[in-house]
Amino acid sequence: MGAYFEVHGYEVDCARDRTDAERLLAERAYSALITDLRLTGSDDIDGLRIASYALDNQPSLCIILLTAYVTAEVEKSARMHGVTACLSKPSPLDKIAASVSRLLGRAA
Repeated sequence: MGAYFEVHGYEVDCARDRTDAERLLAERAYSALITDLRLTGSDDIDGLRIASYALDNQPSLCIILLTAYVTAEVEKSARMHGVTACLSKPSPLDKIAASVSRLLGRAA
C-alpha cells in the first residue's frame, strides 16, 4: 500500500506495529493515517489505540480504519476514537486512495 501511495504523489511512512506507529506519530506531523483495526493478527484493537494516540498529538489528522470486521459496533467505536472513515477489507487500493484524496481535499 505504501508503494501505491508513493507512486500517486504521497509521502509515506509505514509502521510495523503499534509501538512503531506511535514513535512515528510523535516524531512527524501527518495529514492522514491509515491503520488496520487488528495489527497483530489477534483479536486486539491496536488500530483504535493508534487512532486515539494520533489525535491526542495531531488533532486535525484524518484517520482511515481498515477492517474485515465492519459492524455497527465497530464503526461506532471507531468514531468515538476519532476515526474519520471506516473501510472494509479487502478494499481496492484505488478506493482507499479516493477516500484519502476526498478527506484531504485533493484531486484523485
